[in-house]
Order: sequence, then C-alpha cells, then structure tokens
Amino acid sequence: MRDDTAQNKGHFYGFTLLELLVVGAIIGLLAALLFPVFNRVRESGRKTVCLSGAHGAALGLAMYAHDYDGVYPTFRVDPTYAANPENYARWHDTFCQGTTLSANQPTWLTVAQPYLSSPKQEFVLSDKKLRLPVLYCPSDTLERNVTSTDSLKGKSPLSPSLLPPITSYEFKMWLAEGRQEEEIVSPTQMVILWEQRDFHTAGNHSEHDRRAALNAAFVDGHVRRIRLSETNSAKYGDGPDLHWAFVPTGEKSAGMEGLDVTR
Repeated sequence: MRDDTAQNKGHFYGFTLLELLVVGAIIGLLAALLFPVFNRVRESGRKTVCLSGAHGAALGLAMYAHDYDGVYPTFRVDPTYAANPENYARWHDTFCQGTTLSANQPTWLTVAQPYLSSPKQEFVLSDKKLRLPVLYCPSDTLERNVTSTDSLKGKSPLSPSLLPPITSYEFKMWLAEGRQEEEIVSPTQMVILWEQRDFHTAGNHSEHDRRAALNAAFVDGHVRRIRLSETNSAKYGDGPDLHWAFVPTGEKSAGMEGLDVTR
C-alpha cells in the first residue's frame, strides 16, 4: 500500500517564524524576571562576605588594643606625623582610608595586620615591589590612588598609579588619634570602621551622604548595616560627621542620644 505521509515524501516541518518569535519572547520575559533575582541573591552573598570581613577586622582591632594598653592604631606611628601633626585631611586619606599612599606609608590596616586575617598582595610602585595587606568588600570596584616621587632617578612623579583596593573599610578618625578603650562611653553605639562608600546599591553614595547605607562594625564587635539617614553622625551638607564622636550641639540635636550612630 502506498504511504503518502509527509515523512515518506521527504518533507519535514520545523517551527514557523511566528512560533520562534513566541518562544524567543517567552525566553526574554523569563530572563528579564529571573536575572534581577539572581543579581539580588549574588549581591546578598557579597553583603554577607563584606559584613564578615568587617566583623573580623573589628575583633582584630580589639585584640590590638588589648595588647597595646587599650590604645587603638594611631596615625602618630607614621614617621611624617611630627611634621604634620594637625593635618587631619592627610591622616584621613592615608591612615584611616588607605588612599593616596606613598611607598611604605602605614595605614590602620598595615599596623593591625598581625591581628587580622587579611592576606598580603604584591604591588609594584615606582620600581619597588611592595607586599601590602588587603581587606576589601567583594562589591568594591573602586581603584585606590597610590602616589610616589622618584626625583633622585630623574623620574617625574607618578600620575597616581592605580592599584586594586587595599581596604574598603575606613577606620574612625576619633579612635586613630590615640584614644583608649576607657574613653569610649558606649562600645555598642560607636562605629569603629565602615564601608567607604555604599557599595551594595546603585547610588554608590559616599560616607558623607545621608542617602547611603553602609556595612559597619561597632567597637563591641557586632556588625550591621546602617542607613545614614537614620543616624546622628552622618554628614550630608553641614552637620555631624561619622569620623568623630557624636556630641549633641544646638537645639536640633539636643534630644538625640548616643555617642555615635544610634538614636
């Protein structure tokens, strides 16, 4: 008997253009729905890693203070301190933030290195190989500026040499002045270090901006994410500053409680 089916005639039917367009639209819709979810899950994991790093650093700083008569790492260990004792902008950028560094210039991270689990990485600066500790948030994509001059060799100053992050966390300036543990009235309320920027949201706001939310570690060792809009010490325009102990001044802050970030 003769079989007149399409297959025996050698004809094969595939997807029509309309069917392909429908399938492509469905795939695109699923991708649009799922990719943001995947990104949020991945960013949530990065936040956890970031908080863990801040927690470990806070515990390391506490051990450092315990071994040094209750004194936290201070920018006074920098050999150039005697020539710039009141240059707080310099110590903020170098010692507390780890930016705009010269070769072999110490930071809170290098001083506290023996008490931290941060690894060391090798960098090349002005023909010198340096092994510096690194401690940074996985969502931190900023580059840190490290500058140096080499006039003895007839070379012009380096236009800042861009290095990977040395640290994503800033150490509190008030503590870096050589404060002792006994001067901290409320260890549960005072931040000891925090993210330099809001790395985990699209705004990437700075530590001075009340719109930022930062992972922070407190003196007592606990860590949490703080919204600067809900704190006393954020600085957005004129106002209190996270770098210093919060001191209520004026009528607007008279009713606020706490030395630092909590109401």
